[in-house]
Amino acid sequence: MICAATHIVTLKSSDINSVSQLRGRKIGLPKGTITEYVFLTRTAPSHGLKPGDFQVANIPDPKDMTPSLIAKAIDMASLGEPHSSIGEYDGTLRVVEDYCKYDPLPFMLTVTNKAIKENPDAVVAYLRGWLRAIKLLKDEPQKAAAVYMEEQKSLGREIPVAVIDKALQRMKWEPDLTPAIEKYLVDQARDLVAGAGEGRINAMPDVAKALNRDLLARAKAAR
Repeated sequence: MICAATHIVTLKSSDINSVSQLRGRKIGLPKGTITEYVFLTRTAPSHGLKPGDFQVANIPDPKDMTPSLIAKAIDMASLGEPHSSIGEYDGTLRVVEDYCKYDPLPFMLTVTNKAIKENPDAVVAYLRGWLRAIKLLKDEPQKAAAVYMEEQKSLGREIPVAVIDKALQRMKWEPDLTPAIEKYLVDQARDLVAGAGEGRINAMPDVAKALNRDLLARAKAAR
């Protein structure tokens, strides 16, 4: 669940302290994502904002958000980790709020039925690695942060391990497809069926059928 690791941010020097101050201003959002959907349908309305009250700039790559804020091309941005923590650390950004009041933002692993049919063992092997990563993040968070820090260093970012640790600690790790997740997906589908315009779906999917719990069970048994 990445809602606590996904933020509405602004420049540290900005006078903005609430999403309600976005009126007449511009926010950077990655178009076509759950983040954009939640912001436009839940976050903005909860602050009394309706379509037309603010502008949206489509910025798909998170690494472009902070430069856009600095250039004053946008006034606020929706930004995930580790970019938020890095911006806080270097004194560039300030977090206005996260998304947890509006949506848990589950980050889910999906795979085509074709891949499962043709190579189920490869999917199970991937899931075994996925479960090992979650165990490391839960049991040895500082070690996990050190691994991630090295990955960031390879991208040219010199960041203290404590900053990466802070970013990772904002996430909640839940590998199983729980009843709560199933209900969440059903509710999301109902919203999309009832909605209008871009992103709408025409028929209610069979969510229960689409959730494959067997492969994860196999991965757990193989550890």
